[in-house]
Amino acid sequence: MSHAHVEEVTAFFNAIDLDKSGKLEINELRRLFGENTQAVANELDGMGNGEQPQFGVIWMEEIV
Repeated sequence: MSHAHVEEVTAFFNAIDLDKSGKLEINELRRLFGENTQAVANELDGMGNGEQPQFGVIWMEEIV
């Protein structure tokens, strides 16, 4: 992934991470994806090789 792309994804992640916890939880995703939230969460959750796997929580490492 290019450096510019990582910066864009990081900025998007931080905008969604309302509580600034460093992870995206289902309630934060729901504001953006509405009725498609669970499908999006299932797709993103565990997608990468982040060191903090936790079902239902999306870490930055999983998507960059």
